Amino acid sequence: MNPQETRHFIAAEAAKLLAEQQTLDYAWARHKAAQSGGVRGERNLPDFALIEASLTSYLELFHPQRNDLQQLQTKTLKLMELLSAFQPHLCGPLSRGIAVRFATVSLYLYTDSAKDVLFRLMDLNANFESLDVKLNFQRGAEENRPAFRIDFDDTEYVLMVLQPGDQRHPPTDPVTGKAERGVDVEALQKMIEQKGN
Repeated sequence: MNPQETRHFIAAEAAKLLAEQQTLDYAWARHKAAQSGGVRGERNLPDFALIEASLTSYLELFHPQRNDLQQLQTKTLKLMELLSAFQPHLCGPLSRGIAVRFATVSLYLYTDSAKDVLFRLMDLNANFESLDVKLNFQRGAEENRPAFRIDFDDTEYVLMVLQPGDQRHPPTDPVTGKAERGVDVEALQKMIEQKGN
C-alpha cells in the first residue's frame, strides 16, 4: 500500500475500534490500529480529521437507526440550560453530529471566575471533580484552564472554564485544527429539532 492507502486503512480500522469500544479517543484508536496493522512512522498515520470522517461513515453504514446522537444531544441541552449563566457552548465531536454511548462530552463555559461554576455545581448537587486542561489557541499559545468533570444523567462531561474574552479567540479543535466556537443552546436546540423531523 502507498502512504495514502495506508492512512485510509488505519483511519477505517480506528473508526471501527471507536464504534466498538464506544469511545472518541482518536489518539488511542489510531495507535491501536497502527499497531495491529504493523504500520510505523508518523507520515503513514491519518490525522484526526480523517479518522472522524471514517467514523461518521462507519456509524451511518452500520448504525443508521441509532438513537445515541439525539439522546446525548437532548441531555446535553438540559445541562446547558442549567448552566445558562455561563453562556455554555458544546464543542467536540457531538457538536458535529458524532456520538457514541460512553464518550465524554465537552462544554465551554465563559466566566471571570471558575468559583462561580463551582458554586453552581454545588447548587445543583452535582458530583464533580476539579481539574486543569491544556488548550491550544490559534495565537500559538498552549494554556492551562480550570475545568470540572461531572456525571450528568449517566454521561461524563468536562466543563472547560474560559474567560469571556476567549469567545473572540476560542481554543483550536484538536481534530480540525481550527478555532472552535462550539454550539450554543439555541443552535443545539435547532439541531435536535431537525433530527426529530
